[in-house]
Amino acid sequence: MLPAKYPALKKGKKQIFKKRLKLPGRLLMISFGVGFWLNNLASPASAQFFRKAEDFFKTTLTQGSSAGENSNLAISLIFNGLRAVFLLYIAVSLIGIINAVRKDEDWQSIARIPLLVIVAVTIADILTGFIIGGN
Repeated sequence: MLPAKYPALKKGKKQIFKKRLKLPGRLLMISFGVGFWLNNLASPASAQFFRKAEDFFKTTLTQGSSAGENSNLAISLIFNGLRAVFLLYIAVSLIGIINAVRKDEDWQSIARIPLLVIVAVTIADILTGFIIGGN
């Protein structure tokens, strides 16, 4: 121990010890945060829109047909194509909105139509779930 006549040295050692622990503590918190984030993202998400409609068409349109597997593939292809068109439209619109913000233009009027499309598709998906029913 240091003698009582050198209190500044005691404070200095405590401060150095605290500074040494700051970086590992931050790294530990960041690693826990990233681990928690990756753990949540690693689980499968069933957030595809119109999933209930696709399942409904697969079960309804293939009843009584002998080519059920080919019909299922065609129905999946159609719905995946609709999802791809929707996501591409949103991506292209987002690029336009970002460019409008960069040029200091009125980005809110540009963002209005894609936002309405997102709301309309979401409402259509919810109403489809209500009409079709199921789980």
